[in-house]
Amino acid sequence: VLRRAYRRYYFSQYHRDRLRRGAIRSQLCRYPDDWVFTFLDGDGVTFDFGIDISECAILKFYRAQNTDEFTPYLCHLDHALGKLLGLGFSQQDTLVNGATVCDCRWKIGAETPGWPPIFDTVLQNPYSKLEVSI
Repeated sequence: VLRRAYRRYYFSQYHRDRLRRGAIRSQLCRYPDDWVFTFLDGDGVTFDFGIDISECAILKFYRAQNTDEFTPYLCHLDHALGKLLGLGFSQQDTLVNGATVCDCRWKIGAETPGWPPIFDTVLQNPYSKLEVSI
């Protein structure tokens, strides 16, 4: 029930309008460590709506802490949320991988592809080979 309710909200016009207004505010660059992104209306076929993130607050924070090697794992949370809630999340590339934007797209009723997401940066990360025992 909660998944359905969240999915309904996520694809609502209200949520899209909030993202659209947030994108406009982000372009003002009022805070140096904040997000900067643009909102994209989808075509209804390949995606319903999307955002292109050109500056990521999480990436900026982790780089300031000299721990940016962990950011690829945080980027996977978008995939996990998309899979868990059935949001039809897809992404071709990320700022962490050296792209100019994180291209986040959502399509209602679509499957979140490429799960679990494995990027080259994670495979080359020495922390990805750590064994944890409890």
